[in-house]
Amino acid sequence: MRPPVDLAEAFGDKSANLDTDPLEKIRAAGANLGSFDTGDITIGYFRGTSPWERHIDGDEFFYVVEGEIKFTLLDGEDEGRDEVAVPAGSIFVIPRGRWHRSLAGHPVKVLILRVADHGPVSFEDDPRG
Repeated sequence: MRPPVDLAEAFGDKSANLDTDPLEKIRAAGANLGSFDTGDITIGYFRGTSPWERHIDGDEFFYVVEGEIKFTLLDGEDEGRDEVAVPAGSIFVIPRGRWHRSLAGHPVKVLILRVADHGPVSFEDDPRG
């Protein structure tokens, strides 16, 4: 059995700017808290825009602890997209297979549950090609 995790302690004061910081600092602003089913539980403390990502084999769960995240989700192969603002205290689930990215204009703290491997990442304007 794993011991309880104090989220305030886990977040600490390590934040990253996704738009300007080097990859090492961005990785250091998050932490893997352990396994969850076939995936993991992670936290992040950041601001800025993430690259596009997609999880082929499972949904991705977000609990916004502090701040607000604006998610953009892309539909299939067409030009459709959904934009959703998720404020502090809210949860949001990204359905499996959807390309998505996040934007945090101010620092945000988030708890993330993934039940599958991370999947592809893209820095293109539109990862659908």
